Amino acid sequence: MAKKANCPFNKCTSKMGKCFSKIVPGLKWFFFSFIWLGVLLFILDLVTKTIVKSNMQVGDEIVLIPNFLAIHYVQNSGMAFGMDLADDLANTIFWIVVSIVGAGILIGITIYAWKKLKGVSKAALMIMIAGTLGNLIDRAFYTNGTRHFVVDWIGFFGPTGFPRFNIADASLTVGTVMLVVYLIVIEFIEDNKKKKGLITSSTPENTEESKKEDGKKDNE
Repeated sequence: MAKKANCPFNKCTSKMGKCFSKIVPGLKWFFFSFIWLGVLLFILDLVTKTIVKSNMQVGDEIVLIPNFLAIHYVQNSGMAFGMDLADDLANTIFWIVVSIVGAGILIGITIYAWKKLKGVSKAALMIMIAGTLGNLIDRAFYTNGTRHFVVDWIGFFGPTGFPRFNIADASLTVGTVMLVVYLIVIEFIEDNKKKKGLITSSTPENTEESKKEDGKKDNE
């Protein structure tokens, strides 16, 4: 019998199939790890701050929706959302240390509990890490000669409305809310399961079965 000719195209498609089968699990893991989300928010935060800092003067405001939304450049040397504590070197060092410790704790928790974390908690932690690192970069490298600062540029409800903030601040807030709500919901579900378990164990059917078993033991 004549041997079948080996087609180069078949070998190529076979190799591509094997390669693809190895790549897919990795892509799936990467997607559900939400690392990409943290990286995306971190880059978006840095890019938007750089654009604002490079093209606007401190105090400049571009109104997008009157009395609701504006781009308002503010230099913040203190907390998130423009809540400044003091304008000195001690304040700068304090917030840099707080940012480093906060980022370290979040990254440590993520690494330590990675295998036990669910999708929502992974996403929340990645968002929070992105926010912490975003503002840390500002505090470490942005200075106007006398103090280090964070670039805040998102403004709501007019000049005297909601404190100015940035994508990093929003990420920290959203991530924290997500994690807290998720933990509360999980605890509520677990409590309901425990209550249902107690009710099931004390139902009439279970009581009758236990009586029958007791009766059989007495007869024996």
